Amino acid sequence: MRQRNSISWNTLLVSYAQNGHTNTAKAFFSTLPEQNLVSWNVVIGMYALNGQTAQSLELFRNCVANGVKLDDVSFTSALIALSHSGEVDDSLFLFKSIITDYLVTPGKQQYGCIISLFARGGYDRSCKELIDTMPFFPDSHDWTCLASASRIYKSNSLGMGHHNTRKQNAN
Repeated sequence: MRQRNSISWNTLLVSYAQNGHTNTAKAFFSTLPEQNLVSWNVVIGMYALNGQTAQSLELFRNCVANGVKLDDVSFTSALIALSHSGEVDDSLFLFKSIITDYLVTPGKQQYGCIISLFARGGYDRSCKELIDTMPFFPDSHDWTCLASASRIYKSNSLGMGHHNTRKQNAN
């Protein structure tokens, strides 16, 4: 019988995670002969996308403690977990830590997580400022987050600013 390698183990793990079998995936992860970055990311991401922030962040911390070198997927999954729970301070701390502690330049996905977090929390000015200053061209998701935040929180400060200026100049 052929011996399985990490690719086949991770494929099985992804299958459990994608089909909503979180308990089976976690149990399977615990029994893997080798837990590599891919397997850690699968389980961290699984919990993050299922709104299980505490479990996702616990695994993220365990991944770091086990000396696994994190990547974009690791950071994005942790930021998704924090974003979904509305943890603004913790999200910003991790975002800054990516730069200062891990010496990694945040990618578009990490910026997107913070934009989404600001939008959900009603921080429309911070959301707009980040969209305007990030080192990426904003996409439709970024603008949709901002528009949703303005609509949900009845904020006219973003859209009305130009209108009010024109009105005042006309008088």
